[in-house]
Amino acid sequence: RRSARALLRAAGAALALALVLVAALGAFVGAGIVRVRPACVGCHRAQSESLSKSAHRDADCYACHGGADFGERWIRFGRDATAVFRLGRIAEASVGNHACVDCHDDLREVVEARGLRMSHSTCLSAVTRCTVCHADTAHPQASPARMLDMGSCTSCHDGRRAPDTCATCHVGKRDVPREGSNAWRVTHGANWKSTHGMGDLTTCRVCHADADCTKCHLGVPHRSDWAATHGAEAEKAGKAKCLVCHIRALCDGCHGTVMPHPSGWLAAHPTSTTPAQAAGDGLCRGCHSETDCRECHELHVHPGIPPDKLRQLRGGK
Repeated sequence: RRSARALLRAAGAALALALVLVAALGAFVGAGIVRVRPACVGCHRAQSESLSKSAHRDADCYACHGGADFGERWIRFGRDATAVFRLGRIAEASVGNHACVDCHDDLREVVEARGLRMSHSTCLSAVTRCTVCHADTAHPQASPARMLDMGSCTSCHDGRRAPDTCATCHVGKRDVPREGSNAWRVTHGANWKSTHGMGDLTTCRVCHADADCTKCHLGVPHRSDWAATHGAEAEKAGKAKCLVCHIRALCDGCHGTVMPHPSGWLAAHPTSTTPAQAAGDGLCRGCHSETDCRECHELHVHPGIPPDKLRQLRGGK
């Protein structure tokens, strides 16, 4: 019993000493006296190697990931140390805006670089975090690419919330070629005729007038009442414009029958051989109201039915 108690006391003393040492080391880390990068590289080797090749190569990990002050860095160190002892679990590594602003004091001014003009103080009020745009700045090879594109900018620069003129942000030409790919470059690249509809259509009007689209398309993005009005619009402009984007199966999938109705449809539609009759009135009422039916099915038993509809009912054209 005595040996067991002695062992427990020794283990308790060792644990207490370890906690004191961790707390003391955390204090040195929080004060910026001790660098944590040598300890981080054990798990984050790819990030460390990528950092060595970036403009932030001389920065310690906690300069960005530690927190804004001594207290935050001390708490962060405790969380990271705990995570390491929990079967090597890697702690989350976020970056606050303070990490950027502490060094990049010119961000409060308008900056021009690589063909762009940027007012960071203005944009930060909209996106809240620097890492929304610059997530891979320190670890370009080890971080998932999060490239900005025009779609990200035009979500605000729509002419209402922010100016939409090119000269607002673009100044001259970029001194180095852009790398990588994103949605904007795909929809505006060499195959733009096939890909431009794959982007965010709500931002097209920032640069393009409606006339640019209506040369080929019927009013895109389509209006909210398009489902009710598209038939008349298609007949007016020509169905070929619909087929620029849509395949025939898209029409048949909703209408459940051949659209537009072929010649002789009016005379044949009540028969049991038509898809409409087989599916029931519900299919017809997707486009037609009860008034459409009454115009023929009540008028035809009374004098005064229009001659053109009478000819159609009899199988004529």
